Amino acid sequence: MAENQSNSSTGMSSNVTHKRRCPWEAESLNNPAKIHDSSSEHRRRGNANELNVTSSKPCIHLYKGKIDEFHINNLPENLLLCIFKKLPLYDLLHRMALVCQYWNKLSKDQDLWRNIDLRTHMKVNDVILLKLLSYSDNVTSLNITDVRLVTTIGFQASLNQCTRLKCLVANRCQQLTEPAFSSIGLHCRMLTKLCLDSCYAVTDAS
Repeated sequence: MAENQSNSSTGMSSNVTHKRRCPWEAESLNNPAKIHDSSSEHRRRGNANELNVTSSKPCIHLYKGKIDEFHINNLPENLLLCIFKKLPLYDLLHRMALVCQYWNKLSKDQDLWRNIDLRTHMKVNDVILLKLLSYSDNVTSLNITDVRLVTTIGFQASLNQCTRLKCLVANRCQQLTEPAFSSIGLHCRMLTKLCLDSCYAVTDAS
């Protein structure tokens, strides 16, 4: 009977010694918070490996389809033109036209050049003015206030292209002579607004 007891005790001790704890199990018993942090770190690394990205770089390629879907060029053309009408003249010619071929084409659309305002562009000359007016055959408003490089000949040629002009502002264009103002009545029959402040060459005949 004593022998059986010793055997049973030996068996129990062998069962107890057989269940050895792994190092991380022992560590988790001593420090549960640390093993929780390490498991969280392991999950984060596993997710990063699945996505094939690192935590320091944005996951751009996952949203590539969405970015293409909502690209600005997917907007209707008339809506894009409404947006581009808000751009200043310099941005329209020197920035927007260089973005892509599609925007370069839109930058010369007739709807963008019906109202031409050159008040802050004092370097505009006859060649540039005629080039801008050639983009549209339906220019209804032209403002060349303080543009001193436009000559009388260039002004006459511009009015010859703008037969549907309704508003003309040429304040302080003192370089223009009497024939320039006479051509206004010849070519601009639909004119409803005319501003010629400080244009001293205007005579009774013109």
